[in-house]
Amino acid sequence: MPQSSTNLLWTQPVWIDQAHAWIRQSLDAAGITLIGEIEQVHARIWSTVMRLSTDAGTLYFKACEPPTEPRLTIFLRGIQPENMPDLVAVDLERGWMLMRDAGPMLRTYLKTPTDLALIEPALVGFARLQIAVSAQPEQFLAMGALDRRLDRLPGMFADMLSDPESLRLGENDGLTHAQHQQLQATLPRYTEMCQQLQTCRVPQTLHHDDFHDGNIFVSGEPGRYRFVFSDWGESALAHPFFSIMQCLRSVSSRAGFPDDATEAPERMPPELNRLRDIYLQPWERYESPQTLIDIFNLSWRVGQVSRALTWREFVSSLDRPLRADFTYIVPAWLQEFLLTMK
Repeated sequence: MPQSSTNLLWTQPVWIDQAHAWIRQSLDAAGITLIGEIEQVHARIWSTVMRLSTDAGTLYFKACEPPTEPRLTIFLRGIQPENMPDLVAVDLERGWMLMRDAGPMLRTYLKTPTDLALIEPALVGFARLQIAVSAQPEQFLAMGALDRRLDRLPGMFADMLSDPESLRLGENDGLTHAQHQQLQATLPRYTEMCQQLQTCRVPQTLHHDDFHDGNIFVSGEPGRYRFVFSDWGESALAHPFFSIMQCLRSVSSRAGFPDDATEAPERMPPELNRLRDIYLQPWERYESPQTLIDIFNLSWRVGQVSRALTWREFVSSLDRPLRADFTYIVPAWLQEFLLTMK
């Protein structure tokens, strides 16, 4: 796995030759002709992306480990294909996908608060997708999704707080001892919030733990845009509203709002409240609009801890030489959580 080596698998000549051979075989099987060289445009610890020009347009190859993303992509295409990548070929064993170009990232269009109207149909489509797949949530665990169900989160939170290495306790980029004590004191309240969310009628379903404007792609014309949701590797079975917390934080920054615009869900500016309400509308089959807002506010706080847990799991999977660039993220999310609890 690339996470276990200081030399990324994706950059090794033997691996690249194997990937190129599979790409060419897949193109031949699809009757598509490669034009020019295959370009590796992205190589990270968690994945790599290659771009290729063909007589059928631009295509992208992606490799990731574990193969959760291609499994979920295939499954979700069967439910709501208009919002999922167009696949040319997939190798589930190796976690490889060959996809058609889905257009620019949404973030390329977000410069000012007025640009946020563009994302509204995407939020509705995302909510509808989560609702559509909510009938049998356990199926996502079999595909490799993380388990962030509400009854498990308090115990996972307590376990994380007993891990000083993950918290960077007392380090410059970590939690102070006072913050650690404050977090321990929130455990009863956190447990209560999880229990409150469990009593509502909104089902736990697929949560995209990295749902932001860099993982939403846009194509088409104004008024008829198509939105594609990608990068499902960090997905979980969880409360669905966790996803929108991450999204609103991201688009807020991109549109030029100050950092404190998303410091607490009750204090967001009107433009972000509108996006929240647009996302919540499909969920009105379960609860009233005001109840959904209350649930959203609770899930924001609970979801911040869930996000810290995801990063803790990722960082702990790395060899120590690779951890340095990421160790600050777990304590940073927990500090954000403390801010919202004030």
